[in-house]
Amino acid sequence: MEDPTIWYSDGLYHVVVNHYMESDETNHLTSEDGIHNWKNRGIAFVHDSKIFRYTNGDVDEWFTVQRPIVYVEDNKISHFNFSVIDVQKYSRQVIDNPISKILRAIL
Repeated sequence: MEDPTIWYSDGLYHVVVNHYMESDETNHLTSEDGIHNWKNRGIAFVHDSKIFRYTNGDVDEWFTVQRPIVYVEDNKISHFNFSVIDVQKYSRQVIDNPISKILRAIL
């Protein structure tokens, strides 16, 4: 597990954590006190899924989506930031001109 993102909202502590070695998924867990009784809420997203959908129907596709960062406003999530890249990061070469960027998802 790597790249945990932890926040407090809606009366719960939340964490999303990446599980790259086996499934390339990000899992969502919650706890009432942030220490005990963490409950697995399931998969938050899969890194090769098409999670960036716009209201006009367009979809951004990225090979890898990682390192989610949460912005909470008025005790509710208002934004997620993600690091994304359009090729497998370990196969990048200087000459292949990969695109890497930070995306913000507004909820």
